[in-house]
Amino acid sequence: MVEEVNGMRERYAQLRTMGMPNSVVPALHFEPVLPGTSYPAPSASTVFRYTRPRGLERPANLEELAFRPVTDLAELVRTRQVTSTELTEMYLSRLRAHGDTLLAVIALTEDLAMRQAARADAEIARGYYRGPLARHSLGSQGPPLGGRGAHDVGREALRGPVHP
Repeated sequence: MVEEVNGMRERYAQLRTMGMPNSVVPALHFEPVLPGTSYPAPSASTVFRYTRPRGLERPANLEELAFRPVTDLAELVRTRQVTSTELTEMYLSRLRAHGDTLLAVIALTEDLAMRQAARADAEIARGYYRGPLARHSLGSQGPPLGGRGAHDVGREALRGPVHP
């Protein structure tokens, strides 16, 4: 595994030496439509409509939410039964307790997570709810989420311990 990580690190270093203008479209765009194919315009029957979970109540022990679907967590935040700060604290606590076993975190950014959660709670308190998975430059109002995979996010991704 160490060899694989070192290999990825070398490939990332090579990628960063390439001159690439900002006009190049990122490779993260996926368009599955074949050239010359068209689809009808969206109508009321084809537009996705999010259905909020019903009957959710805050459990006595917040840990009971650890494996709940993100839609449930978002609804509890929207209805102000749980704050973004409470969820963030709970998940950070779980990462501190189980992180060394799971080996799933390279850089745990606790201070940033707590600042973003507090900012989201302040927005929600002012009546501004962005939606179940709203993400913006200041952070997130939705539940804490993590990304998994080999993402080129700059030097931050290569810092921290690498476990053999």
